[in-house]
Amino acid sequence: MKIKIAHIQLLPIMSGVQKISYSIFKGLDTDEYDVHLICSDDPYKREESLINKAEALGVKVHVIKHLKREISLKDISVFKQVRKICKEENFDIVHTHTTKMGFIGRLAAKSAGIKKVIHTLHGIAFHPFESKPKRVLYFLCEVLSSFFCDKHVLVNRGYRKTFWFTLRNLITIYNGISFADLQVKEVYGNELKLIFIGRLDSQKDPLTLLKAINLVKIQGYSIEAKLVGDGELMKQCMEFVNKKGLNEMVELCGWRDDISNLLAESNVFCSSSLYEALPLSFLEAGYSGLTTIGTDIIGVREVVVKDTTGYLFNTKDYVKLSELLVRLIEKPELIENMGRNAHKFVKENFQEERMIEEYLELYRNI
Repeated sequence: MKIKIAHIQLLPIMSGVQKISYSIFKGLDTDEYDVHLICSDDPYKREESLINKAEALGVKVHVIKHLKREISLKDISVFKQVRKICKEENFDIVHTHTTKMGFIGRLAAKSAGIKKVIHTLHGIAFHPFESKPKRVLYFLCEVLSSFFCDKHVLVNRGYRKTFWFTLRNLITIYNGISFADLQVKEVYGNELKLIFIGRLDSQKDPLTLLKAINLVKIQGYSIEAKLVGDGELMKQCMEFVNKKGLNEMVELCGWRDDISNLLAESNVFCSSSLYEALPLSFLEAGYSGLTTIGTDIIGVREVVVKDTTGYLFNTKDYVKLSELLVRLIEKPELIENMGRNAHKFVKENFQEERMIEEYLELYRNI
């Protein structure tokens, strides 16, 4: 008899968290596993959604009504829907992702009688940049839901102290990426061509990057920058670009599906995130041969080797970031040297095949 397994996600957009589920789906033998996905409908109706990609692999998708990123009373209905699906399908394993669906999913699965529940901790909801009341609430929710889980998976080693209350059933599995669709740079050029990939929201803090680019302009240097993504800060980013006259230097691209091509056209990847777990965008950029620049935070420290594959700077410090960008403009040979180091580092440490095998081993032995 096949092992029946369900992944529970929030949104089916193909961002970092969803890519992990998709990678695992690809590695599951359909002769051994009956695979399901529980998530919301795709708000963007994009062809490259997790729903479409999962269904192409033979995964059965259950779409949950009223499931949104924001917390609301409708989440009671979401809980009931997830619990009903778990009860009807009687999964052998339920694997939850994201903070919200980790809370709802773990409680729903266990209350439905699911014996084996796994949760991957892709990030921290109770981070220092959240208001204190929300931090306390999210922390208590994480502690409570930890009692409804058989195994917690960290995607980095830096979170071990933060999630001390799960140490009894905690392991680390580094994220991995597929190298097959990525292009490795051969020619770097002498101009700095920067790319940012991610949601334009408070976590990713794209305005810090734009402020740094503006300082680079003020100092008389030129830069070509593409911000790929969308989100609640898109309007503010557009207003900043227009106000500072950065239109010739900055392109706000929105969501794009040709990430490999965009990386191939760039030579520096930069993110100004306030918090991260283990961002796939850094891995994709590093494997492509880009110098990687990120904030000096948990998660990013484990994918950027300081002064070897790229640079680190403190959150919100756009002045320091501008100095790093100017350094690369003045010494373009650094871009190629660190880019080639980044490719080697990612290739040796973050293979998709290794990650899949570690998850399969967990499924076999939980």
